[in-house]
Amino acid sequence: MIVEDKTETANSIENENVKNSVDAVINNANVDGVAEAVNKDSILTAANVPDSDKAEKDAKIVIDVQVNVKATGATTTTTSGGSESISTLTFSASPQATVKKVTASDSSNYNKGKPIDLPNSYLNGKEITVKLPLPSGFTPVQIKHTSSDGSVEYFLSTQKRGAKTFTIEDGCAVFTITKFSTFEVSGTQTYVEPSSGGSISTPTTYAVNVNAATDSTAQREAGFREALDGSGFEMAADKKTASKGTTVTVTASPSKGYVVDAVKVVDKDGKDVAVTGKDGKYVFTMPASAVTVTGSFKAETPAPVALPFTDVKSGNWFYDAVKYAYAQGLMTGTSATTFAPNGTMNRAMIVTVLYRLEKSPAVTGASKFTDVPAGQWYSDAVAWAAANKIVNGYDETTFGPMNAVTREQMAAILFRYEQVKGLENVTLEENLNRFPDQNKISAYAIPALQWAVGQKIINGNADGTLDPTGTATRAQVAQIFTNLLNQ
Repeated sequence: MIVEDKTETANSIENENVKNSVDAVINNANVDGVAEAVNKDSILTAANVPDSDKAEKDAKIVIDVQVNVKATGATTTTTSGGSESISTLTFSASPQATVKKVTASDSSNYNKGKPIDLPNSYLNGKEITVKLPLPSGFTPVQIKHTSSDGSVEYFLSTQKRGAKTFTIEDGCAVFTITKFSTFEVSGTQTYVEPSSGGSISTPTTYAVNVNAATDSTAQREAGFREALDGSGFEMAADKKTASKGTTVTVTASPSKGYVVDAVKVVDKDGKDVAVTGKDGKYVFTMPASAVTVTGSFKAETPAPVALPFTDVKSGNWFYDAVKYAYAQGLMTGTSATTFAPNGTMNRAMIVTVLYRLEKSPAVTGASKFTDVPAGQWYSDAVAWAAANKIVNGYDETTFGPMNAVTREQMAAILFRYEQVKGLENVTLEENLNRFPDQNKISAYAIPALQWAVGQKIINGNADGTLDPTGTATRAQVAQIFTNLLNQ
């Protein structure tokens, strides 16, 4: 059996100046001793090498180990003279192996020739020498090595208790490791030397990994939606690494309209770590392992809203729909005490409801429609909807804001809105045959009405007709939005 190793390099630093500096030296990176440090049997097992091939006398099993060294990040400072200097460089090192069988006349790959990632459990503890290239003018004093199991060790340019040392040779920082992961090479020492009493060792620290927060409520897809320009949830821990017994505080900040549902912490084996706290601050005690923090948020339950409208009474078929639309801030009254449930919905109103649903995002400039002057209550809504291709005008310059919106126009507007929100490849089943007036549907509105009827967003009238060119009342629109947002 033959085991060979080599080093491949890459550079993904975004700062152009630093990237160019690193590019000039990146090929000097080298990792040596991996061939002796890997567990060969583990690799052969991962490659599904049969025992018969291992025992074959006229063949050799060749394991090619490649360590991929990549410059992944950098921080800089600006000198008093205005020039930019490197503060830290971050590298990752990840080993992979390919396995092949070589005979006198042929060679063949195992695992379909695909590289096998080598976790630290495949290493036998023998020392591996790492050489990280240093750009011109950058002289580090510390290297922080974080392995994939979350443990951290420090290498310093001068001897300190509890830390190892590195040297600079031929423009590279040189040190030895027994595990792989990431290396932060710094021009500033953050390592704190332990007190001189007793042992010279320093406590092992482990990584605190914070996952992106998730939305745990089904209402996320039923009305509590992020604005088109994006908004999110923030979670952060006060420590990136911590030793066993250290208190770690997690701050969870939900977007407007959301509350924290849960904050969960698990160790490297997936076992729960006890978490206490409330009101956005949560604490846990660090175990002797890396941890993963996950947070979830849910839509805030709005306080019951008493309707101020004298023309909307309990028992009306539209009462719950109006109450929902009013509580969500989608529709307001025509006065302080009237909703006008039987009033006609115009095109400006329907666009404004959608605009409110998106939390009224800021718009730049006015719309192209000459009949939508700036400063009107619907001006920003029309500009936003037109910019996002949710609405069209009758022509290039005419929107008709005060024109009554027809039921097929409303279906088309809602369909385009859902497509902007990510509706893709919807199956438009034939849902219109049951309506005796289906022949009155305009061609442009057929897909939209197939979708709206199929999703039970728009229903037929009491007489069985769809009435595509008829107008919609404000009560009907409240019901349609209630259906849309609670599918």
